[in-house]
Amino acid sequence: MGKTKKTKIEDISARQVTFSKRRQGMFKKARELSILCEAEVAAVVFSPAGRLHHYASSNIDDILHKFSLDSANKQLPVDSQDHADLSGGIQPEINCLRMIISTHLHRWGVEELQLLEMKLEAILKHVTTRKEELAMNELSVALDKTKEYGKE
Repeated sequence: MGKTKKTKIEDISARQVTFSKRRQGMFKKARELSILCEAEVAAVVFSPAGRLHHYASSNIDDILHKFSLDSANKQLPVDSQDHADLSGGIQPEINCLRMIISTHLHRWGVEELQLLEMKLEAILKHVTTRKEELAMNELSVALDKTKEYGKE
């Protein structure tokens, strides 16, 4: 076989098939890791359509709680590829948010944390809406191109 190019798959149906197969493969690897190494493993994936898929070797809520406790006072590392992708865009804003939250999180009480949670949920809703708009625009362009191709 050879190496697969790591670029976006333009064909929507091929992209969905690849997503499904790779998701299954990733969950299989996560299951093997948990069995072979007695590790607690959780994997969460959102499909391009926004559907949630997850695997957990035990109760996912327990694993996520352990993760949140462990990472509450740590700045999570940014993957080098993520950093490269974000460096020209939103990386400064992400770094600023991380700094604010890591500096003040331990001082805030329940009311402040609830307010922060509500604001973050509103921001997430706005981001998700914008992402869906862009995805629909891409889908519309792809469908238009498909229609044009069928006419030729």
